[in-house]
Amino acid sequence: MRYDLKKVLLTPFDPSTINDLYFSYMNDPDVTQFSSHGIFPKTKDEIDSFIESATNSKDMIVWNIFAKEEKSDKFITDHNCFRTVNLAGIFYIGNAALQEIDLINRSAELAIFIGNKNYWKQGLGIEACRRSTWHGFQKLGLNRIYAGTSVLNKGMNKIFKKMGWKKEGVGREAILNHGELVDVNYWGILKSEWCDPMIVDSEYERRIKKTIEPRIEENTDYWELWPQLTGLYIGFKDKNNKFLRVGQTVRTCDSKGKEWIGKIAACCPTPNHALSFAFRSNYDIFIHDQEYASELEIIKEKENE
Repeated sequence: MRYDLKKVLLTPFDPSTINDLYFSYMNDPDVTQFSSHGIFPKTKDEIDSFIESATNSKDMIVWNIFAKEEKSDKFITDHNCFRTVNLAGIFYIGNAALQEIDLINRSAELAIFIGNKNYWKQGLGIEACRRSTWHGFQKLGLNRIYAGTSVLNKGMNKIFKKMGWKKEGVGREAILNHGELVDVNYWGILKSEWCDPMIVDSEYERRIKKTIEPRIEENTDYWELWPQLTGLYIGFKDKNNKFLRVGQTVRTCDSKGKEWIGKIAACCPTPNHALSFAFRSNYDIFIHDQEYASELEIIKEKENE
């Protein structure tokens, strides 16, 4: 299954399209520092053996991740293969996978790596993870997707938090990292806890693009527009696992423990998700991801309740 997304293109695993880059990525100590791939140097034969098993596997789906770039005048130096690459079009940067697929117990493990360091911290990894999760739930009929990563892997732990995954446990001193045994965080998400980003995207296209985007350049006060958006599905859930929508009254506490009550009343585009939402009381809180949303509690669905 091929997925053409905003920042990345996911294509079915095809060794012919990645050439020697995969070999370079798997032998880069920065790329493999938090995985078992970094324990021993990878030979070409070992890489070829893995590629063959991944291609023919019945319990694994692997995608090639290509970065999309619109500016044809932009160049970078790919230090993994010591060449300058024109970024017009697409460029192979890594892989995402659903592995250990168990169709009886309806579960699978999510794995991902971005091998090209020029594309780190740009939101490409989370986009690939979101669509891989979507594929697991919507195409494979899975009920649970899980993953594990070192506590030192700040990037992946942040991605799981942003996607609304639950921290299911900790493996104490489970892996060796630079001579020190460190913990592993185990993450997981059930289909009942998951928010379908495609629903958010379609709602965004249908109701918000026509309402807000034409008025952005006019410095419009978004709070004046919220009645037109009442009931809009946000794509996040509150602390009680209930879906958040525009127009709801919610409660939260600030860092000092003071309680605040306000209405989800405005929205604007954000690069990490379809939308960012806020509610207004004496001050504004912007809900950028599920981690923020989990601090909210719905106390009223509609104005007349």
